Amino acid sequence: MSTCMINTPGNLQIQLGKVHAEIEAMARSTSIHEFENYWKRFLSELRRVWNKTDATFEQTTGWHNWQNDYHKVIKGDELLWYLWEARNADEHTVQDITKKKDGFLGLRAGSVRLQTNGTDEQLI
Repeated sequence: MSTCMINTPGNLQIQLGKVHAEIEAMARSTSIHEFENYWKRFLSELRRVWNKTDATFEQTTGWHNWQNDYHKVIKGDELLWYLWEARNADEHTVQDITKKKDGFLGLRAGSVRLQTNGTDEQLI
């Protein structure tokens, strides 16, 4: 017998905790491949929070106005829009959402340099 979890604000908090766990996992990752996997899971969990929030409150008076206001904020903010679209690209296309380049990051007292594909850029 299967059970269906009803979306409630408490369940949304649990889902949001999963988003936070992916952020913590990215911080602990020890390789770029591990980081990439956590990044993709973060994007999916983040969208899942939005979808479940939408499903939870769609019948609430005023929800659609609030939702429209936040869609405008998302579309107007480059980082939020990237997060929205990166998850879409990962879910709905075969295109990678991250690119891997050969290179290295050099640290010296007073400077940080990034070298990739023959370019050398001083970051700090």
